[in-house]
Amino acid sequence: HDWSKTFVLLENLNSEVIEFYQRPVFIGDSPGTEGYELLFFAGRRWVLASTAKLLTEDEDDPFNREDIISLFESSVFWLLEVPTEALSYLSEPVDQGNDRGTPLGLQWYNARYADGVAFPFADISRPVDASFRCGKCN
Repeated sequence: HDWSKTFVLLENLNSEVIEFYQRPVFIGDSPGTEGYELLFFAGRRWVLASTAKLLTEDEDDPFNREDIISLFESSVFWLLEVPTEALSYLSEPVDQGNDRGTPLGLQWYNARYADGVAFPFADISRPVDASFRCGKCN
């Protein structure tokens, strides 16, 4: 799976930035074969996921931005019901000391799933050689 090289803020039709856990949601600038890639804050870590794996209802379309936006506007509790393997990568933990409100400058890890646990662990034995930087900052 080749991930997007560029992410932009996810905005609704009124050009309002979509937020989740008081942080902006970023979306890959063009869809791949499995929909869009999303970069969002999950309460303690930033995560990278594909819309095809997050939007699991039959009527949801991983290529439709309105379906993607409705997921984030519905409730924070859907995150606890994410299907196994839906989240591909997780950042290092974010705390007050390193919280910039964005995923810039964080270390990333492969997601590791354990039986009976809804949310994956960051597999610190498998760091990912990835970094995010600001190309057009505001």
